[in-house]
Amino acid sequence: MLQLNKDIKTQSFKDLIAAEPKVMLSDSVPKDVIELLELEIAKCRDSARLLKLICLISLTNNGIPKDPYNLLKKEFTDAFGIAELLRLLNLERAGILKKKESGKNLWYTLRTVLIL
Repeated sequence: MLQLNKDIKTQSFKDLIAAEPKVMLSDSVPKDVIELLELEIAKCRDSARLLKLICLISLTNNGIPKDPYNLLKKEFTDAFGIAELLRLLNLERAGILKKKESGKNLWYTLRTVLIL
């Protein structure tokens, strides 16, 4: 049983690591990454790693679209407790976590110009 639990955690870690390049290389928010985040939040996995990926999505896409943003915020708070709401609000205040604004995706433009 212990080995099976360890294998599941290892696979979750690998899935989150594999999601990071998808976020960095895509022009919009990948739906499969949002679904992965929802699944991992529901499993109450490592909150810091999940929050890191959520912030990466927000920074590279000039924010997260309204519906996924509200859903992730609600699920994250439900899964990890109301104390995490303060962390989310601090990230919003710092400009790291935000809803999608209209306008061109700055990360995509930089990636194209710098040939990354």
